[in-house]
Amino acid sequence: MKKPILLIALLFMSTLAFGQIQKGDVRLGGSLSLSKSDFNNGSDAKSFAISPQASLFLSETTSLGLALGYSSREINGQDSNLFTYGAFARFYRNMGEKFYLYLQPGITLGTGDSNGTDLSTFGFSVTPGIAYFLSDKIALDMNVGGFFYNSQDLGGVDTNNYAFNLNLTSFTMGASIFLRK
Repeated sequence: MKKPILLIALLFMSTLAFGQIQKGDVRLGGSLSLSKSDFNNGSDAKSFAISPQASLFLSETTSLGLALGYSSREINGQDSNLFTYGAFARFYRNMGEKFYLYLQPGITLGTGDSNGTDLSTFGFSVTPGIAYFLSDKIALDMNVGGFFYNSQDLGGVDTNNYAFNLNLTSFTMGASIFLRK
């Protein structure tokens, strides 16, 4: 009789630990984007972007990370390339066994060219999101807008953009892999 009770207790304890973030965990994630558009006038647009991320948990609620990125865009034979690098933090709040809310502030710097003209960028963002653990090591992430500021210098022409968006109809989804210690 003691063995089934012990087995049930162990199973119950293992479900409590399901998806729990721990100090020392490493989160791997990022984004990948491909698009192509053809227009009525015969012109087209193509883009490709990749941005891997890695972060280390300093506590059960806080991680610090680095991101790298590359994007390429071609519109009617005009092309641009941008390499980015940045740092971010993520602050988590446990909302249940598998759900976490998070806030991710970050900064990004970039350098590249657009049709042979030097391009440099600076960006700052604060993004809210939700993480749902499918298993102990895999989580789905959903970002729901946020605050963004971007500055761009293209051959001496400066452009500044900012936005505040908390629209639940415009969100991005991704996945993260957690490496446990």
